[in-house]
Amino acid sequence: LIPSTNGSNTSLAAWALHCKGIYAMFIAQGTKELFVDFLNLRMRGKWGREVARVYFQMFLVAALCYMLVWVLAWPLVHDTPYNLPFRLYGDTFGDFSRWWKFEPILLERERYAKPENMWSKLLFAPDSFVGKVQDGFFNYFNWSTTGLVIGPWFWTRFKVGACASAVALGLFALLQGFLYIFQSYAYQLEPLVYSSGSRAYKMWVRWLPEPFLFLEQLFHAREMGRKLSASAMKEIEEREEQEMLTGSKEPGADLFGRPTEADENGVRQR
Repeated sequence: LIPSTNGSNTSLAAWALHCKGIYAMFIAQGTKELFVDFLNLRMRGKWGREVARVYFQMFLVAALCYMLVWVLAWPLVHDTPYNLPFRLYGDTFGDFSRWWKFEPILLERERYAKPENMWSKLLFAPDSFVGKVQDGFFNYFNWSTTGLVIGPWFWTRFKVGACASAVALGLFALLQGFLYIFQSYAYQLEPLVYSSGSRAYKMWVRWLPEPFLFLEQLFHAREMGRKLSASAMKEIEEREEQEMLTGSKEPGADLFGRPTEADENGVRQR
């Protein structure tokens, strides 16, 4: 990978430096601003490994959420987790080849009515009220995609854009109403949401292997009674000594934005 007279090696080295610059500018710096500057969480000095730990945990959470979606969709899909995205797209929009053939994406009742289609159980008869609503949505979607792909250039696209804007405004108004209602009653749900999230986070910190925990999580694990290894305790003690000398650690927050128990006690004592 050392640049030489060979043009391919030089290009490869330049590309590696370019990727490293993108990583340092966006991924590492963005993670630092969120976890250290905004949430005031403790991180190790070897920042690259801490970033890897953060994103590995994000990947685990995303994988768990994906598996939860697969379990909930199992009564409709009856397929493996790997095939779920392909099955979802194929049963909903049809063949992938429509993209490179520049053909409009269509929602077709005939496709959904087939017994092997995952949406067949949710398709209502066309003469029922819900079925008529479904057909109306199918027709509007098909008219929009057909007009955008093969319709007259200006007039059809103008009508599609106007209708899409009206639908977007309606959905935006509906969302604003929902948010207003949610904010009106959010304070009643806050204890339940926070207690459930706190229990899940405690389980996460207690059972995730130590090499995958960043430094603030090691502090939380110790406060929750987890028995840590000697190396982890050494890292915690070194950071505590550093904070006692510099006084750099302000009252922090856990991953839910709430002060940790140790920080709350410290604030009360002060």
